[in-house]
Parts: sequence; structure tokens; C-alpha cells
Amino acid sequence: MPVVSDVPLEISLAELKRLRTLHGKDGLHPRLRALLPEILAEAVGQKVLQPAVAWESRRLLEATGTRVRLAGGPELARAKAVVELLGEADELVAAVGSIGPELDLMARDWSASGRELDAFVLGEIGNLAIGKLADRMPEIISEWAAGRGLEASGALSPGGTGVDLSDQRVVVELANAQRIGVDLTSGQMLVPLKSMSLLIGLGHGLPTWTHAQACDLCASREHCRLRRSNSEPAVA
Repeated sequence: MPVVSDVPLEISLAELKRLRTLHGKDGLHPRLRALLPEILAEAVGQKVLQPAVAWESRRLLEATGTRVRLAGGPELARAKAVVELLGEADELVAAVGSIGPELDLMARDWSASGRELDAFVLGEIGNLAIGKLADRMPEIISEWAAGRGLEASGALSPGGTGVDLSDQRVVVELANAQRIGVDLTSGQMLVPLKSMSLLIGLGHGLPTWTHAQACDLCASREHCRLRRSNSEPAVA
């Protein structure tokens, strides 16, 4: 059960300025433009980004209909995309990543003390960071798999890309996400909020796609705050 807790995530001011959630109809407001470097510097200085990834891989025993059965007992009940895209995988990786709780705690404190706008911007920094971690997680898994003579597929996320949110608990428990401080609510939501779970196939000749391309397959694509405005065409 590998864990990586030193994932480098660099958030640039230029990237922050491009976030569409910070733009009004006339572009980036001058007040926000002045605030962004200050808030980013404070976030970096306080080290509120603490990215970590935990995962586990199990042999894939059976994939039929919407069900996936793994060695040792775990089963995904409503994972049609895994069956269709990763059914030929030798193994299936359940991975959970998080930037930690500190950013959300700081945003909550700022909001309570009247710094609502600052707290909103800090939250958007967190969204940008978890998006970057989503890009890094398949790369980390791929590097680990290569050391075992295997290739990694593209990643699927419960609740978004053909894997029902009800299967999130299986992923979290299999990855033993509590090792990096991630838990699950009764509503299948990850805590801390800036966390995510992924399923990745291991084997040879499996289909691959980027996190940006997966956005076009996601059921939440039209209202997701993290979706990129220039996402690449989806890969089937």
C-alpha cells in the first residue's frame, strides 16, 4: 500500500488569473487582481498545501455488466466505465489524493473574521491545486507500475466518469485513505473537501487519456468549477 506525501504542486499567479471563476463579464476585477498575489503568497508562506496520495492495487478477477470483482473480496457494483474501458486490465488501482485540511481551515477562519473575498480566492487556489494533483496522480501511479513491468491506463473517478458515486467507499477503503487523513461521509463525500479518488487499470495496451480529456466524459462537466475552458477532445 504505497503512500507519497511529497508531491510537488506549484501554483503560479498567471494560472490563478486565468481561472474563469474569478472573472466577471468584464474580466478580472481590479480589486481581485491586486489581491491575488497577496493571498497566493500567504497560502504558500503558511504551507496550507500538503498534497499526498495513497493507493493499493488488486488483481482484477472479473468485469461484467457494471460489476467489477477484485482479488481479496472488494467489488465495484456500478462501474460500467471500468468494465468497458479497463475490463482487460491485469490489476485495478484504487487511489486517493488530497491537498490536506489546512487550506479549508484557513478559508473558514478568514470567512469568520470578515475576509469573505480572501476566503473565496483561497478556495479557488485549493481547487486549482487539487486539479493539479489529479494530473499528477496518474503519472505517479504510472511510474510505480513501470517498476513492476506494467503500464497504466487513464483514470476514472467515482461520481464522474461512468463509475457511480456509491462505489466511492470501496475505493477509499481499498486505498486505506485514512493513512493520508482522508475519510468519507455518509453521503459518499471525501473529507477534507479538496480530495479525490481515482481508479486506474494496470496491464499492457490499455487505453489512456488525460485528466483534461476525462472532463468531457464526466456527468458533472457542465457545472464543475474545476473544468478547464480548453479541455481536449475525449478519448474513447
